[in-house]
Amino acid sequence: MTGTYVGYLPRNDWLHGYLKRIVAERMGVRQSDPAFRVFRLNGSNEVYAYEEKSSGARVICKFYGPKFGWDVDRAEWTAHQEYQALKTLRGYGLIG
Repeated sequence: MTGTYVGYLPRNDWLHGYLKRIVAERMGVRQSDPAFRVFRLNGSNEVYAYEEKSSGARVICKFYGPKFGWDVDRAEWTAHQEYQALKTLRGYGLIG
């Protein structure tokens, strides 16, 4: 994994439950007590990779808050624009 290892995501963090649902529902990984390793990825934004220890399933998360401060609307708009661009690329068959 490219990036800097920063530790494990605490089980009491709200993101842990969210990632557990994502890997179960969308990736088919059924771990009763998943453990997520956290890696800070290189780049200009707050981007992290979360890797489930047993299965190796990975989820990439990009956070916009620090970049835009308290401007939640701008962060949401930017995230939406990036999501639309991703959907366009997937429409061209660029998946993986």
